[in-house]
Amino acid sequence: MIEQDLIKVRIIGGNDLPESSKYLEDIRTTLNGIDNNNTNMINIIGLDACKNIHPNSFELDGYHGGVRALD
Repeated sequence: MIEQDLIKVRIIGGNDLPESSKYLEDIRTTLNGIDNNNTNMINIIGLDACKNIHPNSFELDGYHGGVRALD
């Protein structure tokens, strides 16, 4: 589990390989970098939403293991 102030993230599955550790660290780093205009809220964007109307958000790619901040 990742706990950052009021944010808790639970990851189900995975293993103890370096790739899994890197994935979790990327999530932690991404969460730390999000302020959403100081509202203390994280937007998780659905595939049907336009990312241009959701600034300071991030997406998780659970299949490929990617984490990135949306532009």
